[in-house]
Amino acid sequence: MIHTKHSQARKQQRGIKSEDIKLVLDWGVYKRAGKKHTKVFLTKARYTKLMEALKKTKSNLFQRLDKLKKLVLIISEIDNVIVTVYK
Repeated sequence: MIHTKHSQARKQQRGIKSEDIKLVLDWGVYKRAGKKHTKVFLTKARYTKLMEALKKTKSNLFQRLDKLKKLVLIISEIDNVIVTVYK
């Protein structure tokens, strides 16, 4: 998924990796945020399922899971780009 300059800057400032964003996009819940945006985040249930899945694969991403707990993505529905990311 494409990032705006703003989301790239926020991603870098907050130490968010591309792998983190991919996991939230794949495992997260999509909720409407205003008229033209979608908010993507992990619920407790999805976080638990992701944790179990990563334990089984023994992925090094398992160590980063705590950082994903509060990660939120805002996506523009108009052009399908990530507008911003925050924790």
